Amino acid sequence: MDDPPPTNVIHLERIRPANRALRALVGESALMQSLRADIERFAPSTAPVVIEGESGTGKELVARALHAESLRRARPFVAANVAAIEPTLLGSELFGHVQGAFTGAHRTHRGLFEQADGGTLFLDEIAEASAAAQASLLRVLETGELRPVGGEGMKRVSVRLIVASRENLSERVAQKRFRSDLLYRLRVLVLRTPALRARPEDIPELADAFFAAHHEELGPRTLRADAEALLRAARWPGNVRQLQNVLRRAAVQSDLALLGAAEIAPVLAAEDLGSVRVGSPSAALLRAVLVACGGRIATAARKLGVARSTLRAQLKRAGVVVAHASLGSPSARSGSTGHGGSPSASCTEEDGVS
Repeated sequence: MDDPPPTNVIHLERIRPANRALRALVGESALMQSLRADIERFAPSTAPVVIEGESGTGKELVARALHAESLRRARPFVAANVAAIEPTLLGSELFGHVQGAFTGAHRTHRGLFEQADGGTLFLDEIAEASAAAQASLLRVLETGELRPVGGEGMKRVSVRLIVASRENLSERVAQKRFRSDLLYRLRVLVLRTPALRARPEDIPELADAFFAAHHEELGPRTLRADAEALLRAARWPGNVRQLQNVLRRAAVQSDLALLGAAEIAPVLAAEDLGSVRVGSPSAALLRAVLVACGGRIATAARKLGVARSTLRAQLKRAGVVVAHASLGSPSARSGSTGHGGSPSASCTEEDGVS
């Protein structure tokens, strides 16, 4: 009989879709399966795509997957964040300029559209484009031609345009901050990247993928079930990007290969992710939150999103003994047991509230 595999081996076939072009989009939730199916369906088209979603949800990864699955995959994929480009230079960055077009234009510059000719151009934060840039984008979409800044002739390009925004573009149109005709041209196909709080069941796979990608930096790491439960309960306003930051910080601060709730809870508390949603928390999870909150029941209750009376009831049901030992003591750190073998934690009230 073959020996069982080492417990710290990451099985990549479990965290990667069979299609290699989509492997960066980790998760087997219904939302992620639907997103990958839409990408495969939209990829062969040359129509523009609008990707909507909160910051940190992987909009550029979706754009790259669309390109990789398209007939343009052998041609360039060019990406830029509109919000990061000086507004006065946006026209030059997008459409290029000729030598001497303006002060500092010491040589002719090929813009992003020319660089992406034959391939795909991804523009993130398109809502931040200036009125002049919006007008020029509309012309390129309608005619396939552009004029470099300071140039006299038109240049023809073949580019599939993919744009993304964390802002609601329809609301921007209503506020007269985005051209309605440009939105109609862009919004032929629409994809939405789901927020992490809408797919918490994907967090274990996302963690596996992150630790596998950063194995050289962090060494072999994985999560215990109580740590996964704590991560799934957080609200994640920063989405996957914030989850990765939490995982890296927890791994750097601990020498353990197997990270539990005790290692994750202090990092979550420092992130101030708001209250977490836990239905029937385990004793280990409750104790980890209490430790992270300095033993303060009121703070822990807010973190868990429950009333203090509810937390006390949960502590009683989980068999967590409320002791008065120091949380920093060796016995508390090691998870020593109180009466009947239950894990103990030092808990206090705040502000004189009973």
